[in-house]
Amino acid sequence: MIVVACSSDDDSNSNPNKLVTPVLLTPSNNSTVNSDYYSEFTWSNVANADQYLIQISSASNFSNIVLDLTIDAEDYTDYGCYMATGELENQAAYYWRVRAFGAGYDPSDYSESFSFTVNN
Repeated sequence: MIVVACSSDDDSNSNPNKLVTPVLLTPSNNSTVNSDYYSEFTWSNVANADQYLIQISSASNFSNIVLDLTIDAEDYTDYGCYMATGELENQAAYYWRVRAFGAGYDPSDYSESFSFTVNN
């Protein structure tokens, strides 16, 4: 008899009603955002998501959220997500994360957070 044991750090399969955690794409971690006003933020699409919550904070623990936006998943797919980074403090570090929501599903966990610096 052969016995195989597998483990995973991803517990999203333990709750089939929980949405998969989005994966952040751009701006990439530890990057610089060059923008006079708007910057595009992208992440992986999540199956069965109706909305996404994107948050930008000046604190790595998100205790000081400076921008907070809920976007419909269809709008994100069609138009993307542009945040008003021109309103952020120049040369300051910020952190961003995303969470998915869907009718009939438990919300995803927050994504890993990425940091970026604004260069206006």
